[in-house]
Amino acid sequence: MVFAGFLMVEKFGYSVSNIALLFLINASLNVLFAQKIGRLIARFGERNALLLEYVDLIIVFSGYALVETPWIGTPKSTT
Repeated sequence: MVFAGFLMVEKFGYSVSNIALLFLINASLNVLFAQKIGRLIARFGERNALLLEYVDLIIVFSGYALVETPWIGTPKSTT
């Protein structure tokens, strides 16, 4: 998470307030969906859950590497 925030500031020019808002949204979604995600992990297994997470991270960071404009993969910057 720290690397993604740093990348969005350095590459796309996001402001501190934009990054803080994204972290707040992420934390809120974690609070709302933590129990459901826990049940899914219990159902499908920790290994499969981690595999899904790592595949998703590969896709996200590949997108960061290939995309030059912030509005394609992330919310629009107000700076």
